[in-house]
Amino acid sequence: MIRAVILALLVLGAADARANVWTDATAGQAGADADEFYTRALERGDDAAGQAAQRSMRAHVRLAAIDKAIAAYEVAAKAKPAAGEPYARIAKVIDSFFFELCDKSLTPQLLAQLTIEPSPFCDVFSPARARQMIAALDALEQRSPLDPRIASCVSRCERFERAILHTKLATHADLVAAAADYQWIIEHSDGNRNLGVEANNLAETDMMLGKLDEAITMYRLAMDYRTDVSTAYGLAVALDRDDESAEAEALIRQLGPAGFKTFHEQVKGGETFFVPDGEGEYYYALVYETYDQPLEAIRRWQAYLASGAHPQYQPRARAHIAALTAQLKLHPQIVRPVPSDFDE
Repeated sequence: MIRAVILALLVLGAADARANVWTDATAGQAGADADEFYTRALERGDDAAGQAAQRSMRAHVRLAAIDKAIAAYEVAAKAKPAAGEPYARIAKVIDSFFFELCDKSLTPQLLAQLTIEPSPFCDVFSPARARQMIAALDALEQRSPLDPRIASCVSRCERFERAILHTKLATHADLVAAAADYQWIIEHSDGNRNLGVEANNLAETDMMLGKLDEAITMYRLAMDYRTDVSTAYGLAVALDRDDESAEAEALIRQLGPAGFKTFHEQVKGGETFFVPDGEGEYYYALVYETYDQPLEAIRRWQAYLASGAHPQYQPRARAHIAALTAQLKLHPQIVRPVPSDFDE
């Protein structure tokens, strides 16, 4: 009973945050010019964001401070409807607490060195926060298209972060938007940015959209920038789906068992992810089939079908299962134990 009451009060407090900030910020507005009012609202947002960043703060208190910061920035946006800065700060606050600090490459040791505390909101991807951040970046781009945070990708690129969120949301419209952002980054590069990740992600997005020719071209471009095994496996999958199975098999064999282990470690560590998760089963099935592991390959193909990931490629998976099943009936002796190099 006490728990329910406390949670209800917290929800009400979060819901009232925007109204409270508006009331506080508008106090004395008549005597202040618009610039001062706008500046004060931004400062209130910065103060709340600073509170949310304090170490050892309980999650519900931090969440309330985040929402208070966003509400204050929204007040500033209302005061100056043409300004992009409030939206840039909204996006930064959301990114910092729900996405940037959830990067699995940021180990506890690295976070400690950077004196950054892990975010308590990383357990589950939040579509609502993703939509909120995308909307803020869209508003920034509409109002300030030349703002370097959205118009430049020399260092950390908010356009790239928006593309990642669109990719994870994974509707057709989101994938189209993600592809547009990746394409923009590639076309507007100054030549100093390694575009391997962007090219790889655009290739993956094109493949999710069923554009195999474009995906294969972009995977090859990505491999010109970097030699990452996940890009090579992505190209192999695209080739297989485009009925170029011999070339796909040759590429997988070229990577060898060591390449598979590296790829698997990237997947386990979160460095490489699939949208949806079941898409990864296609990759694993293709590798096991290439290395004459028919039973494990069939299991993986079936897992891919059961996941419902990208139905346009299910006929290809069924064709693999049929071929492997026929092969096992004719040559049962080809069944071998999984070698140690492939242990998961």
